[in-house]
Amino acid sequence: MLHMYQGLVLALKKQILKAFERGEEKIEEVGVYPSTWYQFFGFSSDPFKPSPIDPLEKAESLDLFVDRTAEVEEVAELIGMAKKTSHSFNLAIVGAEGIGKRSIIRVVNAFALEKGYKGMIYNVEGDEVIYPGGYEKSPAMGPPEEKWNYVVLENSTPVERVKNYIQRFLGNPILIISFWTPEQLIDLEFDRELHIQPMKSDEIEDLIVLRIEDAGGKKESITRDALELIAKNSLGVPKLGLKLARYSFDLAFRKRKDVVDLEDVKEASSRFGYDTREEIKLTTKEKEIVKFLLKKRDLSPPDLAEEASIDRVIAWKYLERLRDKGLLEKEYHGKTSYFRLREAYAVKLQLELYPKGV
Repeated sequence: MLHMYQGLVLALKKQILKAFERGEEKIEEVGVYPSTWYQFFGFSSDPFKPSPIDPLEKAESLDLFVDRTAEVEEVAELIGMAKKTSHSFNLAIVGAEGIGKRSIIRVVNAFALEKGYKGMIYNVEGDEVIYPGGYEKSPAMGPPEEKWNYVVLENSTPVERVKNYIQRFLGNPILIISFWTPEQLIDLEFDRELHIQPMKSDEIEDLIVLRIEDAGGKKESITRDALELIAKNSLGVPKLGLKLARYSFDLAFRKRKDVVDLEDVKEASSRFGYDTREEIKLTTKEKEIVKFLLKKRDLSPPDLAEEASIDRVIAWKYLERLRDKGLLEKEYHGKTSYFRLREAYAVKLQLELYPKGV
């Protein structure tokens, strides 16, 4: 018995040692460590990072700014008007998450600086000054008497905190507030609204190709039909398109394929919840719950019961029903379960439930 066991150990040892050798051979064959998928396709870096376009950080990034010129011009014109007025006014920039609000603001800010304007960009949710540098987190945002040509409030939730900052910056010519849902307009007063619309499919395709070429890759690394499906499943939202492209390239890399094809995008869409083409049928109560989820992000059954004034068991059943429909993800914090909208469905529902921004 012992002799047989020793024989098994030796066989196992031999298999493991061969696995090390196979790994070395694969690296020699592929020429890249598995985690650096973008190098496999000849990219100098990850081309699909969904960070905002900011010419102040990288001047060349303006070349990647696709079809938002009209929106940039409108914001710039309003800032120019505000400089010549004797009173301040507010502008609301509204659009689904990932649709490009921050990129628009960053591009306007870069040109405003070149023009000699003085502006501030403040992240409400993160409670910090994004631009200019040198400021500590709130409340150390500079002396109250400091004046700006414009002030931008990004990630503007919750509404009560936004109201406080509106009061703080009332003395400046224009206050630009960015958030995703028009519903917040009910609680806040604005002189002007700018609703950012989804991009067209060909614009999303152009964005992805531009990103690939900017990273030193070739547009031939993805097939035409794969590119078209990414654009379709992105819902016209740049962030979704870029993230789906990244997932698709990563899947192709794991299969050691030189070109991303339609099957890779289909698999990535299914695996990561980007296949949202089917109509979402919701009851009136389910729509109310989805709106709570869009505001709160993570929602437990007790949270929903309190928000909707319903029994906890009923709240749990509603959340589980939405999860069965594929809309929600569930995770546990200790013994409490929390539900969150899947990213692509969250954007789809923002566009459907609040069509004014479309």
